[in-house]
Amino acid sequence: MFRFLGIAVGSLVGTVVRAGGGWSAGAGTGVAATAAGLIVAVLPTRRMFGPTTCRV
Repeated sequence: MFRFLGIAVGSLVGTVVRAGGGWSAGAGTGVAATAAGLIVAVLPTRRMFGPTTCRV
C-alpha cells in the first residue's frame, strides 16, 4: 500500500513540477528525491522491539 501511495504521490509531484517549471525543474525534483531517498537509506535505524538477537 505504501509503495503504491509513494508512486502515486511521486507521479503527481513530478507532473505538477514539470508543468510549472519545465524540464529542468522536473529533473531537479528527481535529483532531490533521489538524494533524500539515499539519505534515508543510509541513516541508522532505530529498533522498535529491542535487540535482533534471540536469547533462549
